[in-house]
Amino acid sequence: MFTQEKFTEAHREVTEAIVNDYFNQIAAEIAKNRGWDIDAAKKILTEGPYFPQRALDMKLIDKISYPEELYENLETLFGTKKTNLLYADKYAKKTAHLRPYSSVS
Repeated sequence: MFTQEKFTEAHREVTEAIVNDYFNQIAAEIAKNRGWDIDAAKKILTEGPYFPQRALDMKLIDKISYPEELYENLETLFGTKKTNLLYADKYAKKTAHLRPYSSVS
């Protein structure tokens, strides 16, 4: 079925290109939404992660909240109740069958 048995240089190049593309898209969105230039956004992303207070001081986030406050804000903004949220771990399990080599069970 597959012609390669290990991660090749071509695989590395494609994977790196995809990751770099995602990084650039995320940096561009942050720069646009925060009124920063793209290089500033990339620098901040590269130097993270940050503790909450530092992220707030840098204006990377708008507010530090407890989980319950977050759920209330999501409901207010989007009409999304906590019970309707799909967390990353549940999403990974729910979609594992779509990834034939997934180790999530």
